[in-house]
Amino acid sequence: MTYRQILQQTPINDRILYSRTTRIAINARSLGHRTTGVERYTREVAARLDLPFRMIAAPRIQGVAGHLWEQFALPRYVRKEDILWSPANSGPLARPNQVLSIYDLSVIDHPEWFDPKYGAWYGWLLPRLVQQVKIILTTSIHSSIRIQQVLRICESKIRVAPGGVNRDVFRPSSKAEQGRVRRMHALPETYLLFVGSQQPRKNLGALVQAWRYVHARHPRLHLVIAGTGGKQFPKIESGTAGDDPGIHWLGRVEDTDLPALYSGAHLFVWPSLYEGFGLPPLEAMACGVPVITSNTTCLPEVVGDAARLVSPRSVDQLAAAISDLIDDTQLREEYVRKGFNRVEAFTWERTAGQVQEALELAGQ
Repeated sequence: MTYRQILQQTPINDRILYSRTTRIAINARSLGHRTTGVERYTREVAARLDLPFRMIAAPRIQGVAGHLWEQFALPRYVRKEDILWSPANSGPLARPNQVLSIYDLSVIDHPEWFDPKYGAWYGWLLPRLVQQVKIILTTSIHSSIRIQQVLRICESKIRVAPGGVNRDVFRPSSKAEQGRVRRMHALPETYLLFVGSQQPRKNLGALVQAWRYVHARHPRLHLVIAGTGGKQFPKIESGTAGDDPGIHWLGRVEDTDLPALYSGAHLFVWPSLYEGFGLPPLEAMACGVPVITSNTTCLPEVVGDAARLVSPRSVDQLAAAISDLIDDTQLREEYVRKGFNRVEAFTWERTAGQVQEALELAGQ
């Protein structure tokens, strides 16, 4: 695709006509991709902004072509008076009148988890981009501190806007709805659940090992893994785990089915090694499921005392936590109660308000 064709195919959606001082353009390059935490964050916030904005989406291009569009084509669609919000970890260097969302620095802290070309690009881009933009948004205090330390950014330039949970969507599903989703995916009644991309940092190898230890005592307990796979996790997908009848690899699950999948789980287990926030543990809590997650990076900050925290590098700790909650009904009920209380603090309305404050500040 030529540069001229990219320009001609760039869709622009004006939600409403400009009528206020702060004018927002949203870099929607990431919204054409599969739904991940970044895409969900962008959509939920944009739907609640009380500001007029223009959504500027890239043509159906990815990889190098997508980066070229963002650096060279996107700025041509942003008006001089606009504040550009780039909500997906990158943005055009040529646009200083910009608010940039950076969710974490995993690509710099752990380049071994990424394709070398991908890591090299972001390792070059981010240190330069953060110096150009007006404000940096992130989703946790942990990420804010890392951005300050690694990219040498003053704290006053960073705003923290944690993610949220849509309680109209993520809530306990009926038994009938849970049964429908179980039948659709041929799932047993008793299962542990993981939801997320199958990246190395998600630590699925440790989860599989821990489940096997528990499965020896609880043979009816299966493991369900929902999320996209690919080249990032070949060892688990092509190894013995892929042939284990007790492990169910669902791939991408439709958003409409996720609440029932969460609600039907016995436990939600998320032993990630590195996160900038962590929507799935909160979504599981909102659906009435006890959560086990990691005691690293931002996760203790997100879940508080409403989840069982373990070292993600200790399979023994992970297996012990699963066993404890499987065997103790009262303990599971306590975490369910705490989870319901915890998610009350995380709403998309609050997130959108914090993002809007940053956009209006940049406009001043």
